[in-house]
Amino acid sequence: MSRKLYRECYIPGVLVVLLMLVVSFFIRVGDFEKVPPAPNMEASYHVILTMSALKESPIVNHWFLPTVSLGGTLDKNIPWGATIPTSTGDYVYTSFASSGFLAPYFTFSALNIEFSLENLAKFNFVIGALSALIIYTWLSQLLFFCGFRKWSAVSGGVVGAAVAIFSREALLSHGVLYWVHSFYQIILVLSLFVFFKYLSSENERASRVYGWILVGLAFWGASTEWTGYVFNAGIFFILLFDRLKVPFSKALAVKVFIATFFAGILTIVHYGVVTGFESSINSFIARFFARNTSTGSLYSLFEGYALSYGLFLLVVAVFFPVVAFFSAKKDVRLAVFWSLLVAASVPLIENLVMLQHAQEFSFDRLKMLLPIAMILSFYFAWLDTKWRSVLLVLILASAVYGFYSYKVYNERYSAWSAMDAENQDLKVLVLKEVDIDCAVLSSNTRVRAYANLLFHRGIYESSSDLVVKDDAVDSCASVHLTASVPFVDLPEYLSALVWKEGEYAVRFDKEGGVWKRTEVRLASDSILAADLSDANWKKGISTAFSGLVIANTVSNRVSIAVGNYLIFGGSKGRLITNITYTGPYMNVFVEGGIINSDIAGYPNKIHVVKKL
Repeated sequence: MSRKLYRECYIPGVLVVLLMLVVSFFIRVGDFEKVPPAPNMEASYHVILTMSALKESPIVNHWFLPTVSLGGTLDKNIPWGATIPTSTGDYVYTSFASSGFLAPYFTFSALNIEFSLENLAKFNFVIGALSALIIYTWLSQLLFFCGFRKWSAVSGGVVGAAVAIFSREALLSHGVLYWVHSFYQIILVLSLFVFFKYLSSENERASRVYGWILVGLAFWGASTEWTGYVFNAGIFFILLFDRLKVPFSKALAVKVFIATFFAGILTIVHYGVVTGFESSINSFIARFFARNTSTGSLYSLFEGYALSYGLFLLVVAVFFPVVAFFSAKKDVRLAVFWSLLVAASVPLIENLVMLQHAQEFSFDRLKMLLPIAMILSFYFAWLDTKWRSVLLVLILASAVYGFYSYKVYNERYSAWSAMDAENQDLKVLVLKEVDIDCAVLSSNTRVRAYANLLFHRGIYESSSDLVVKDDAVDSCASVHLTASVPFVDLPEYLSALVWKEGEYAVRFDKEGGVWKRTEVRLASDSILAADLSDANWKKGISTAFSGLVIANTVSNRVSIAVGNYLIFGGSKGRLITNITYTGPYMNVFVEGGIINSDIAGYPNKIHVVKKL
């Protein structure tokens, strides 16, 4: 059976699929040479950041968990979104396990390839190309096994591969946009192919071999992406309630369950040993509730599917009654096909469970590609020549529309190119003022991978002022970045304040897309006590000694010095006798007795008079 398919029809089908892949590459060749603005591009930046962080820090800092902390001393101990720290202050991401990050990391490292968006896009294209070839092989063999003629089966496989090559989601998420789901897709496709080989095998030894391969893929899939658990559950129940009477099916179901269980245990142990079990589990739970059904919309999810697959989805719906009309005209065995269609559809449950994630991030909808490819391949093999011609025209139209949709939707992000160029100009200006490697960076917005890669540094996020480190830390300057965020996690910088020492700092402001440099005075004539009240402090005034606590900011450091005087209300000035630093605070000691918190406590202004 297989031998005839391979000899007479399979290779011509492969050549057609390869031709389609060549076409899909060259219609996007400009995107692979310079990555264009596109939705969810923050994901690709994140992967490049993690690859760089893995390379720059020793293994004992991260143990190959998806870290986001770069290798410099001042890059450590900087919180980053919903990450959790290791004992070395390297923060690791908990929404996904390591495989999707390690695949490009090890590939690029082995081939000595630069960690860049362009190379990541090409790597992603290769994954998509392999997935499309496996889909073609799987579907053509499946249809032939079900009883369709050789050329019908091969043609159906080519149609299925077309969805995996020209749908808008395939063009994007197997191109410039790479995330864990892009890598998991090939594991999912391989799992379905091996599951088919197991179900269709007539040889006991071959069944055992395919069964063990499926177990290995079940472990790998669950260790890569959360959809793997849902898919494995589907395989488990299909095997447990075996309607096909396949040898060893119940035993294989148990093995798949055990492999999935150990994948989960290994993930928890991996994170737990490195970051602590309590913090790891709490973070997993928090990420689940942040992305689940309670924060999503079914309508938005369906809109997302329509965007990702466009006319391919419409063809599935429109041709259903046509295929039903021909239901009595074919003598084929479809039991295995239906089982595989169920297995391919089960992962979509994850989109319902993690609804918010699926509607916001299009790559999470990549798994929908497989049931669509199966259904359209079946339609093509099932119909007669006249209807096949109509279907083929619609498939071609769907492919063209997929590319059109890909280009048009990316245009919505076209403004990002100019913003990125202006951000790059700002970086050059900042680097002329300070040694960035020993500077402490902060930003008024939340910080994600793009910002870290731009300056190749860790950045304190959501800060209203320059951040300074304790005197014991060897830092040479502080840089504060002010930005807006027009696209998710992609900031447009509006200004930068650069301070090295003394009362003055350099400020860059963007005016009409051009950066203007000015010098500004940081010293202030007044300060505020910290808004802190507990057993030792009342509105930032000490209840135990003559002193107060203020924010450890550059402007306060410049203003406050031993020998200066502080004036509380209309009182006589008090001499500053000592200053100590405790993380985000400065303890300021003055002459005299306990300070009146009603006069000097937050939010009253405290005037500063410089020593003569």
